[in-house]
Formats: sequence, C-alpha cells, structure tokens
Amino acid sequence: MAFVKAQRKQAFLKLALTGPSGSGKSLSALFIARGLVGPTGRIAGIDTENGSLSLYSDRVDFDVTEIEPPFTVAKYTAAIDEAAKARFDVLVIDSLTHAWAGEGGLLDKKEALDSGGRGNGYTNWAKITKEHELLKSKILQANLHVIVTMRSKQDYALVDEKGKQVPKKIGMAPIQRDGMEYEFTTVFDMDMSHNAMTSKDRSGIFDGAVFVPTQETGEALARWLEGQPAGVAAAKQARRRSSPSKASQAEGSQVAPAGKPFDMNFLRTPENYVPRFGKFDGKRLGDRNPGEIQHYLDWLKAEYEKTKKMTPECAEFVRVAMAYVAKHPPKQQEPEDDIPDFEPQEGNV
Repeated sequence: MAFVKAQRKQAFLKLALTGPSGSGKSLSALFIARGLVGPTGRIAGIDTENGSLSLYSDRVDFDVTEIEPPFTVAKYTAAIDEAAKARFDVLVIDSLTHAWAGEGGLLDKKEALDSGGRGNGYTNWAKITKEHELLKSKILQANLHVIVTMRSKQDYALVDEKGKQVPKKIGMAPIQRDGMEYEFTTVFDMDMSHNAMTSKDRSGIFDGAVFVPTQETGEALARWLEGQPAGVAAAKQARRRSSPSKASQAEGSQVAPAGKPFDMNFLRTPENYVPRFGKFDGKRLGDRNPGEIQHYLDWLKAEYEKTKKMTPECAEFVRVAMAYVAKHPPKQQEPEDDIPDFEPQEGNV
C-alpha cells in the first residue's frame, strides 16, 4: 500500500440539480455536461420522463436510454454500468426522483412489503435502505462524471411584483431520501426563473452566486477538477450572468438567431423575445396579450401530445412563452374576447 499525491483530476464530478418541475433542470444538466467534457466528449442520458430529454437533442449532442415504469433500482444501476462500460465521459440521470417516489420505485416497494404482511415497518425499511445504498454507491463510485436531476417538493410563496402580492411556485427539499443531495460534490438549487444557487459546493466556485447554468458552468468545473484556478473568475462570471448588463438592457427586443444555441437570457426577460415562426413571427411577446399566448401554448401542447413531434423553433417558443405567462399570468377573469381568434399555422409542430 502506498500513498500518492492527491489531485482533483483523478476525481469524477458528481453533481445534482434540484428544483420544481419547469425550473430548467434537464437542459441545464445537458449544458453543464457539454462544458464539462468539451465539444468532443461523449454524453449519455438516462431519461425517465417519457422522452422529454430528447427534446433538447438540437441543443446538445448526446446518446440516450429510456427507463419506463416500474422505476426499479436494478434498471438504474444497469444503465449506469452500461454507460461506464461504453466509456461515456459523463452521464446525465434525468431524473433520480423516480427511483425513490416514481411508479415501482423504492417507496412503492416499501408499501408493497408492508401491505403484503412481509416483515414489519422496521425490517422493511432495512430492505429499502439496502437498495438505496446500492444505488447511491453506484452513482458515487461510477468511473465517469455523473449529473443527476431531482424534482423538488413544490410550494407557493407570495412575492411582490410591481406593488402586488402574487403567488410564485418555489422548490423546497428534493423528492428523494432525506440527505441524498449532500452526497454530491456540488448541488445546484434551481428556481422557476431558471436561476441556480448552491446549497453545497466543494469547488468553492459558485459560493454566493446566483446564475443561469450554461456550458461555461461545466467548463469552470472541469478546470477545477484539473487543478486549474477557476474559482474567482468563474464566480464573477456567474454573478455577471445573474443580472442583465446595461448593454443588453439597452438592446431591447432579443431575436433568437437561426442555428445558434439557445440563449438562456430569453428566459430571464421573455417579454423581449421575438419568435421566429408562425402567427407570432417577428412580434415581441411583451406586446401580446398573455391570454392569447396561453391559448396558443395550450394548442401547441395538445398537438405535441398527438404527434410527439416539435420543430426546434416551436420548442424554443414554448419554453420562452411558458416563462412569460409564469411571469405575466393571464387575468383570472380575462374574457374570451380578449384572446384574438386565429388558427396556428401548419408546420409549427
């Protein structure tokens, strides 16, 4: 037995992203993964959300496998082993919540043991704990970077917006066994504005920062793992990204350039977004009726449920429009006449 000089480059990153549904965990995880392994690194994804991870395949290049119910620990561990065997550089697990609280997950298994009269509550928890420890060990000891998403329990808080108290969805503890999030190297807690903060950060890069995760986030973590100084510069970048610059505020409306990666700033100021397709083509969202936008969103979602297809332009519009109506909700008593009649153009979905 011999001791060797400890080096961060010998370690694999284990990162968790927590947040309510719609906070941007999936795409953020993919962006971070790409920055972490570079433009040629191989990314694997485990999708438990009915193929939703693949909706972002136009943003980030990756391979995917889907896990369907029952969400057993055995399915997760087999997928992790396969990713390591295939020599992927990073694995994104979206989401780890299903292994705990999904159909056929560990909580379901505990309930089945109890109702079946097999053992008692204490001994049955021991069996569940053994499986959970196996899953945790498989993630932490995997010979590749692992990024997991975990859905947070949701609650609503009253926040002040333009002098009015309005309810806003917030995330609380992740839906996972208590303390699971603290097993990771770094934990990003995301909100409905797609901002992230750290509840744990061994890198020290993001302490006190509020930021939108991007590929630069992964690049900073990669530099840290390699022993390069990433802390001060990366933290400053994160803080700069947390609020629009004076230059960007002066620019006014933002048009998404064709063929360019999605600009997460659109989610911060959705009223300035100008879609590139359909009925809203060339028209700033902030100049439209929120009820009209919600009406169009409902139609697009219904069409997607039927076809399971969506163009990149449409997917981009849906993401930003959802952020807009969350920020500017339609009036509860808004009359139907306030929503202009129109037929969504063919080819949008």
